[in-house]
Amino acid sequence: MSTQPRNIGFSNNSLSGFINSNRGQKTLNSQIVVALADYFQVSIDEMIGRIKLTTAVNSSDKNSDSNTHL
Repeated sequence: MSTQPRNIGFSNNSLSGFINSNRGQKTLNSQIVVALADYFQVSIDEMIGRIKLTTAVNSSDKNSDSNTHL
């Protein structure tokens, strides 16, 4: 976890303070939200749970059952 905060533009202390905060609702500014989504290669909607995570499926895997003959 020590390299992630620097990669997305904030310090270890900022991340630790955010995670350990006793405030009920926590908010991040839009720049941090975009940076987190980019870092984890997901959309903001996926990150906040508005839509389900997409998963890449290899097209050859999709057809593997139909091509298997017993």
